[in-house]
Amino acid sequence: MSDRDLWGELELSSEKDSIFDFMREQADLLSSKTGYRLVAGIETSNIQTNPIEGFTLMTNFNIVCNYLDNYKYNLFTVFSSPVSDYPVLFEFNGTTHGYLSNNEEEFLYNLQQILSSEETKRVIKNLFSKS
Repeated sequence: MSDRDLWGELELSSEKDSIFDFMREQADLLSSKTGYRLVAGIETSNIQTNPIEGFTLMTNFNIVCNYLDNYKYNLFTVFSSPVSDYPVLFEFNGTTHGYLSNNEEEFLYNLQQILSSEETKRVIKNLFSKS
């Protein structure tokens, strides 16, 4: 066995924010804003059957109600590729129409549109009132 390094210099850095960092940040903010009565988090998995073309990862943004026997509500899903940052596709309220993000700016815009939507506010208000 040789100690020969054929990889060259790898520029690995976690300084650049990823879609996962943005979603975790917003999950933490929701948890804090609700006094942890609602706890948000993300779960990522490989799409095993019928992947959307080019997207093989599925990341669910969930809201968990601790006081409702850990009831879990999927607010939205982001479809992405493990080997590229963009594009990503949001699924919200049963549709992906209009939620394709080709860069960070579009991703943050779409994320803001979903998180501040009347539907999201309605869901959070109802879950919070029952927690």
